[in-house]
Amino acid sequence: MLGLCLAVLSGCATDSEKIRHLVGESQLNWLDIHYMPGKGQPMTRISIGQTGHVVIQRGTSPALMDDFSQDVASKEWPDLETNQANLPSDEIRQVFQDLVSRGMLLPANKEFLEAQKRSKGPLAHISGQLDNERVDRMVAEPELLDMVKKIATFFDTNPDGQPRKNIPATSTQRR
Repeated sequence: MLGLCLAVLSGCATDSEKIRHLVGESQLNWLDIHYMPGKGQPMTRISIGQTGHVVIQRGTSPALMDDFSQDVASKEWPDLETNQANLPSDEIRQVFQDLVSRGMLLPANKEFLEAQKRSKGPLAHISGQLDNERVDRMVAEPELLDMVKKIATFFDTNPDGQPRKNIPATSTQRR
């Protein structure tokens, strides 16, 4: 799965002031990313553990944004696709580091974030734990949002940009 790093890491930021620290190899590192591309488009939820386990869920189901949703009467409830894969932990750590290098641990640009919310443009929410630092922020900054989009679309296309015919997943399930 070296392709994940190559596809996701292309164009890596080098702005040294954005790098607050190097991500360690703790097995307790994890991130949960909710990517909302815009009004009327399906959301993507990406759960990444340092152990290499990645779960990508897509759809319009209320369960995507809320694990405890009980809105089973919603017509969107069954619209949830789940893919899982296991990647080498060093590649996962590199993805974490790339997000940090793009400013994930810095405070969000509140003015830009409010403008994005008003325009119904793409947003992401990232929560998790990296080393001893808690992560919980909305993302609207173009450089960081671009990285989130690349991660979210990793299972959609091959490195040549063509749609994947066989998703390299350990399991796929549609509700």
